[in-house]
Amino acid sequence: MCNAEGCDRNLGYRPRRSLSLCPSCPQMVLLARCEGHCSHTSRSDPLISFSSVLKQPFKSTCVCCRPHTSKLKAVRLRCSGGTRITATYRYILACSCEDCS
Repeated sequence: MCNAEGCDRNLGYRPRRSLSLCPSCPQMVLLARCEGHCSHTSRSDPLISFSSVLKQPFKSTCVCCRPHTSKLKAVRLRCSGGTRITATYRYILACSCEDCS
């Protein structure tokens, strides 16, 4: 974990009006996101090859504040007209500084 470095999980209720299946849902859903700073720098170093083929000419190092553990959550939303849909998403439990992909 990298909470001492500034990478942390933030919680907040956010409206889910952006769901394309049900754009008129006014309900709020508890979401978590990772944000903050990792104390590492990003860089790319050239690699040396003794063959004529160099598939990856650089070795890149990048560390980002990313989800470390999460769980699948489902929420039932009531839309206008009484329609109900179930939306699923990953709920972040913990964040850490990890290699960027």
